[in-house]
Amino acid sequence: MAVPRKDLKMASILAEAVVGKVCEMVIQQVANEVKIVFNFREDIEWLMSKIKQVNYFLNEAGEKSSKQKESMKEWLQSVRDIAWEAEDILQICAVDSMYAANPQFCSLSCNQLITRYQMGRRIRKIKARFSSVTADIQLITAVSHREEAESSQRRQFKRLSLLPSDSKPVGIQSKIDSLVNLLENPQFPIVVV
Repeated sequence: MAVPRKDLKMASILAEAVVGKVCEMVIQQVANEVKIVFNFREDIEWLMSKIKQVNYFLNEAGEKSSKQKESMKEWLQSVRDIAWEAEDILQICAVDSMYAANPQFCSLSCNQLITRYQMGRRIRKIKARFSSVTADIQLITAVSHREEAESSQRRQFKRLSLLPSDSKPVGIQSKIDSLVNLLENPQFPIVVV
């Protein structure tokens, strides 16, 4: 059975569209992977900057560690883990650069390109983890501020409610009397549960 020419043409157009889209996706993915190698220097500079900030922050936080809540301690450990991984990457890159005869990209060996690619991927993962811990600390901070505000309100209420035992409320006696009358009224039985 012969396939009509019209159906073949339609199948050909559809196949071209699918192959074109797949090629476009593959090219985009390859471009993204190549960017990892080409943007390596910027990623390393970002990582070095971040490490300095994190180390300063961790030193400051370490001095206050006895007063921190468990959620904050866990968050700090996550930040330390990321910092250690980042420092590992920087050390690997430092060792790798010692073996490079010429820092120009064109003189890099295949091993150096592979190392740059692998380290670049790890840096991307670290960037994602930094974004995640940043979101986590914002949540922890918001909850902590809310808890502090509630605690402050409770302390203030407690302070206000601690009246001396010999003090008498002023201006509410009529309301107290009406409440007592309501409770003593037989038309409104009190149900004790």
